[in-house]
Order: sequence, then C-alpha cells, then structure tokens
Amino acid sequence: MPYYVNMRRIDCHYDQASSELRAILPDANSSLSSSNHTSQTFEEQLRKLAAERHDLVVDALLEDGFRGYWLYRARAGKVSAIEVDERPEGALDREVDLPLDDMATVTLVRHVDEIRAMLAEQPDVDGDDGYEVTLPLRYADEGSMRNVLDLVSKAIDAGEHRFVAEVELERFLVEIGPGAASVRKLVVVTEPDLFSRLLHGQFADVPEPPPRADEMREQALYWPEDMLRAIKEEAFRLDTSLSNIVQKAWKASRAKVAESQYDGLSPLLRGFSRDKAKQTLYFPGDMLVEIRDQAARIDASLSFVVQGAWVLARDAIAALPPPKDSR
Repeated sequence: MPYYVNMRRIDCHYDQASSELRAILPDANSSLSSSNHTSQTFEEQLRKLAAERHDLVVDALLEDGFRGYWLYRARAGKVSAIEVDERPEGALDREVDLPLDDMATVTLVRHVDEIRAMLAEQPDVDGDDGYEVTLPLRYADEGSMRNVLDLVSKAIDAGEHRFVAEVELERFLVEIGPGAASVRKLVVVTEPDLFSRLLHGQFADVPEPPPRADEMREQALYWPEDMLRAIKEEAFRLDTSLSNIVQKAWKASRAKVAESQYDGLSPLLRGFSRDKAKQTLYFPGDMLVEIRDQAARIDASLSFVVQGAWVLARDAIAALPPPKDSR
C-alpha cells in the first residue's frame, strides 16, 4: 500500500524566475503538488524536472506519509533530499528517536466523563464510549492538550506511552504514564530558517495552470449538507459518481446560469441547511473554465454557482431513468 504525502510546501522561486521559466512553472508546480505523490514519486518527478531545466530552483518541504519531514532542494539540475531532524526542547545536543508512528491507547479508571468531554472538543476524535481511549494526535490548542494529558495521567493505573502530538504547525513529544505526563515542544535543527519559511508558506505562489479541455481537474466545493445528501441519493439511484451527477446538472442548467445574476440565483439557495460540507469533485477542464467564468461574472464563489446550477437542474436530474438491470 503506498503512503501518500500528507503535506507539501513547494517554493519554485517564481518571483525570481526568468520569463521563460515562468511559462513552464505552473504545469511543473501542478505536477509536483499532486495529492497522489508518495515521497518517492515526488523526488522522481523533481529530479526529472531539474534534469530537463537546469535553471529550475526549488525548495520543498514534505511530510512523507509516516509523519517524517523531508527537505528537497533543486539547483543546477541536481536534487538533494535531507531528512529533517527534530529534537525536544532540553535535548538539542543529541538525536532523539521520535515515536512518529505510535499512538497511545489507555484504560481510564477515573475521570472518564470529564476526559471524554475534553476529548470531544479536539479535532479528529470519534464518539466511542467506554473506558478504553485512544488519545488523539492533533489538538485544538496547546493549553487544552496539556490539560487533557495531565488529567489522563491521573486517570490511568497502567501503561507507559510515547507519541508525537500536533497543535496546528507545531509538534510535541508526549510521554505519559500513571501519575505523570511530559509534553515537550519539538525544535527543528535541520536548516530551521528554511524549514520555518516553507512550513508557513512564506514564498510567492505559482499561478495555477489553466485547465485543458481534455483533462479532468479536481475542485473542492462547499455544499449545504442537505443539498449534498440529495446529490448523493441521485448518484446512488443512477449508479454513477457524484462528479458525474454534478456535471450533468451543469450541462442541464448552464444556459440559465449564464442568463442569471447573483440576485437571481441567491433565492434558489434559501431554505437549505446552513451547515456546510466540503466535497471534492472532478470536472472536465472546459467545464471548469465555464464555471469559473460565471463565478467571476457575478462576483460569487464557485460553490455558490454550482449550487445554483444544481437547484436549477434537479428536476431534470430526477427525471433521468435509472440504468437497466444488466443481469
């Protein structure tokens, strides 16, 4: 099973590139930024681009799918890859084997309801009941993380655990056992200035390449939850993908959208849930250009325009017959 890159920050030094290099950087950056890369395929792609363009200058930071950070640099046709060394505060003079792959599952014998209430406020936590708890790797803020871990240490009678926790862009080495919890911030000692600049995105973005008519391009959109549920139901009924259903809706309503203004589409969306859900869909390049053009024309988001298109087309979609049973 491939382990895809979880995070990438890529500085192609666009603001310093020649006009000739700028012409190819949108496609090159798009290729490097693909969510389908493993660390190996990313490095292979970067080496290929660097060999073809010796004037390419790239600094990149990747999280490799195993929660390890790597720095990549391309200069004069050559590429270097360096594993980032992180060390806990108070131990900067020596390498530390970090438990990046580890999680902590503890059995609570005290403070169960209080701990579960505190955990419910953290990101990426399920709602399971019981005394056995897997501690999250991500926390909303440092204070709540320390409070949770301190109380957990007082609520368990067995087990010694080490894991790396995250609060936004910072990481912490956690060591927890009965009665004691140690939380130490991790400090990057490998090119810390470059690491920080890349992690915080302090570089010029490369423009996105215009979609080609013959390519499928992914696009994240936000939907009222009840509208998205209806789209999923139609996709199930018609035995097709969500992307295909929304594409059909756009084809059926594009002419009406092109005749509408913001004030004409806005009433169509009243009555839908205010709770929004993010859903990434795929569109042909020429269709995505149409959607973007309409959004720019009425000064609205892509999500707003596609939601309006769905409402305009939903009766036509509902009238489509389901596929015949092939059995």
